[in-house]
Amino acid sequence: MLLALREAVLAAEGAPLRLSELADELGTDPEVVRSMLAHAVGQGWLPDVQVRDVAAGCGVTVCQPLPTRAACRRCPMAGPPGR
Repeated sequence: MLLALREAVLAAEGAPLRLSELADELGTDPEVVRSMLAHAVGQGWLPDVQVRDVAAGCGVTVCQPLPTRAACRRCPMAGPPGR
């Protein structure tokens, strides 16, 4: 997982990287990716990386809220968890 995160960060070349998309590529939960990335940053392995929440697109027509995502759990547009 750490190698995949490092490769993704290097491939982004300083551009923002969406953890949900990376999690989909890795076949894991975005919260797992977030915690691993926060750990790597905290250890100094990825010194130029900042982890932050960006609500861009939340609630707009391109937003696809999923009840399984932590950021979407309280969103009224996410619907029931069994969807």
